[in-house]
Amino acid sequence: MGFFTQKLSEGAQIFVAQGPDGALKGFLLAVPVVRDASPFLHPARHVELDQICVDESCRGQGVGKTLVDAMEAWMREHDFHEWTSMAHGFNTHSQNLMRGQGAEVLGLRYRKMLGD
Repeated sequence: MGFFTQKLSEGAQIFVAQGPDGALKGFLLAVPVVRDASPFLHPARHVELDQICVDESCRGQGVGKTLVDAMEAWMREHDFHEWTSMAHGFNTHSQNLMRGQGAEVLGLRYRKMLGD
């Protein structure tokens, strides 16, 4: 709870999907990013889709789409026009959701683990 309380105090938005019985089906954590230009950085104004989680028993039922749609509606109300997110290579559910929402792959992220 402390993690979400801190994020909310920093301006993040949490979107929640509940079933008819009130049970949590999923959530989405969206972090607005607003940055002025500097000599080293371009200005930025977008939303980072930081986390999305859908209960495994609810996958394939449109819960993730509903959460992203709610985030996009909030974005329109607050004059944000772009969102970004990162999905791990093994997380095909997230990758499919992002593509299904019209997101495009922007690049690749690399990692190398050094042995002993």
